[in-house]
Amino acid sequence: MMETHATAKGPVRYRAYFWLMNASFVASIGLLLHFAIYFAAGTPGWGLPEGVASMLYWGFVYPLTTLIPLILLLAWFLRDDYAAALWKRTTVVLAYGVAIAPVLLVAASWLAYDVLTKGTPAYEAWDAFYLALIEGGSGRDILTFTWHVYMLLFVLIFQFLRWRDSR
Repeated sequence: MMETHATAKGPVRYRAYFWLMNASFVASIGLLLHFAIYFAAGTPGWGLPEGVASMLYWGFVYPLTTLIPLILLLAWFLRDDYAAALWKRTTVVLAYGVAIAPVLLVAASWLAYDVLTKGTPAYEAWDAFYLALIEGGSGRDILTFTWHVYMLLFVLIFQFLRWRDSR
């Protein structure tokens, strides 16, 4: 429950945490839609003209899926008791995910290469994802990808736990 008598700034900063989390969630869904459209249709930028898609990405989606979640992850002073408890639960889920994800990716890759037929769109999508994650690009590319996924998962897990608590 939110304290309303702590300080004049207290309730606003506590609400701001959830406002920023909601904005990050919307941007995360937009980013996931971007990748879904790209993999399904091969069309980058949500199918929008290049300039519009670039402005949307760099002005809204990028900051709200990378910088703002980083602030939300580190800014303990913006969290009330409920947000702090959600943060702790979210980080526990993330810790389990970080430990289990590599094992699941290896198992999925073995299964995908055995089950999927080469040349099919499903195989090509999996192959592109797996090779980019494991072999492709420089170390910076893999580190950046991992960081983005971690920030995205933080927001999605936090919002899922918040939604589950409200039920």
